[in-house]
Amino acid sequence: MIEKKHLDTSYLISKTTNIFDIEDEACADYVARFKSSKKFIAAFRKSYDFLLAYHGTNIDENEALVIKSHGLKIASIEMLTSKAGMRFIKETDDEMLKEKILNSISEFYSTKDHITVGEINFTLDKDPLQGEAYQYLLFGPESMLPLADSLNKDFNINFRRRMADFGIPTIVKVHVPLTDIKNCWLEGIFEYINHGWVESCVVIRANVPPVNVLALERVERPCDKYGFLGI
Repeated sequence: MIEKKHLDTSYLISKTTNIFDIEDEACADYVARFKSSKKFIAAFRKSYDFLLAYHGTNIDENEALVIKSHGLKIASIEMLTSKAGMRFIKETDDEMLKEKILNSISEFYSTKDHITVGEINFTLDKDPLQGEAYQYLLFGPESMLPLADSLNKDFNINFRRRMADFGIPTIVKVHVPLTDIKNCWLEGIFEYINHGWVESCVVIRANVPPVNVLALERVERPCDKYGFLGI
C-alpha cells in the first residue's frame, strides 16, 4: 500500500470564509433552491468566497515539493516542455536517443497550438478521479498524451507507459477563489446539481497560491480499465 501523505494548511483560511463544497448536503441544497441559473450565479458570488476543488495528477517528489512551496501554476509551454523531458527520457536511454527525443519534444511544442496552456483544471467532485476520470491520476497532464503518441510512432516506444511510471498518482485539494472563476463554470454547478449534468469541473486561468493548497494525497495507481496505456 502507498502511504497517504497530507499537507494541511486549512487553518490558514478564516473560519468566517464561506467555502462551497459540492459534496456537502447544505451546499447542494443551496444550489437546488434556484430555478434560474442567472439568479443563482448572482447570489452564489455573494454567498461564497471559495470552491473546494481537486486536481488529479501524477507527479514525483520534487514536483510535489514545488506545489507545496509555490502552489499550482498555470500550464505554459516551458513547463510542459520540462515535464515532458522528465517523463519521456530515461537515464538508461543512450545519448543519441535522448537528444532525438528532446528535439522531438521541442518541435512538438513549437509548431502546434495547445489548448490547456494558461489553464489549470479541477473537479469539484473527488470521486471521478478514482473512477471514470482516472486518466489524470494515471498519466498526469492529459494534454501531454498526443505528444506521447507522436513519440511512440517515431521511436516505437510506449511513452504512455513512461508517463504512468514517472511519478505517484496524487490528488491536490485546493480552495479556488470565486474571483478566478468565470460564470460559465458556476452555471455548470447549477446544471450538475439541478439537471444531472455529467461533470462538475472548473477551469481557471490563474495560479493557485500555496496558502490555498490544502493537501496532497498520494493514492494507489488506478486500474487501467479502458486500456489507455496500450493505445
